[in-house]
Amino acid sequence: MGYFIERATNPTTGFTLVGGVAPNVTSFTDNQLATGTHYWYRIRPSNSATGSLSQILSLAACSAPLYSLKDGWWTDATAWSCNRVPGPGDVVQVKHQLQLPVNYVATLQGVGFDPGKTLTYSINAQVKLGSQAQKP
Repeated sequence: MGYFIERATNPTTGFTLVGGVAPNVTSFTDNQLATGTHYWYRIRPSNSATGSLSQILSLAACSAPLYSLKDGWWTDATAWSCNRVPGPGDVVQVKHQLQLPVNYVATLQGVGFDPGKTLTYSINAQVKLGSQAQKP
């Protein structure tokens, strides 16, 4: 084991071990999250009890699918339920009037629309779904 991953719901106390990764691994998936809960993470080397702690990272757990919160631009993170622009692994629900910017390519696993809601495409804008989203 190269590094331990610790999580807390408070930025200064209560960190507990939630997993670990080997040296040179650059990602970690935490599947034990509650929607709407804010989490803080830190990383420490497996050969250190307290020294060399990483900077604390703050994340909020989101539920799938992402859904729009207001009319506006697709690329506005505040227009989405998880406060981020949807990406290749996401399924989204359009509950408002949204617009794709010029030349923007949205890659998604799926998209649904509430009745009467639309997605307006600017010049050369695209949405790639499912297996299309995996192509370069």
